[in-house]
Amino acid sequence: MQTFKDLISTPQGKVSHTKFWGNVAYLTATGIMVVVTYRDKLTWDLFAIYLTVVGGSAIASKLVALRYGGKDAGKDNEQA
Repeated sequence: MQTFKDLISTPQGKVSHTKFWGNVAYLTATGIMVVVTYRDKLTWDLFAIYLTVVGGSAIASKLVALRYGGKDAGKDNEQA
């Protein structure tokens, strides 16, 4: 299980601005989706855009890591 620090830091323990702001963007988008759903204003196209942005960003990140990363690129950082 990841801790908050793992979500925003590099394996060396330094704060990663890319991870930090990426997670802020995901949290904001998810919060907006929750509010829109609560107000019963969610439409299919808005939901599709949300999935495309959040899912597409994760997929693009994995593809870039696999293409330009090291031998462990693209693997989830799961700890036992």
